[in-house]
Formats: sequence, structure tokens, C-alpha cells
Amino acid sequence: MEPSEVLVFKVFDTDKNVGVKSTAHTAFDDPSSTKDSLPKQSIEMRALVFF
Repeated sequence: MEPSEVLVFKVFDTDKNVGVKSTAHTAFDDPSSTKDSLPKQSIEMRALVFF
């Protein structure tokens, strides 16, 4: 991904017409990480989007 790109995980949807209501979350090993790298960080963000 480029810094200008965004990835959105749709976590939940109450719309009964939606085929998929949630998504899984995953993690990965970063091969460029070194033994003295800082530990991972997690963030939580909530947003309402109107379009």
C-alpha cells in the first residue's frame, strides 16, 4: 500500500440485506522487523461515513 491509500475493515452491519455482516481480523509477521524493533501497536477508530 501507498501512504495515500486506505484499507477499511467493515466490522459489523445491522442491515439484513447485506450478505456478509462481519469480517475477520488477522495479523502477520513483518520480515523487515528486527529483534530490537518496538513492539506492535494497535489502534481503534470509529467513524460514521455519509455518502
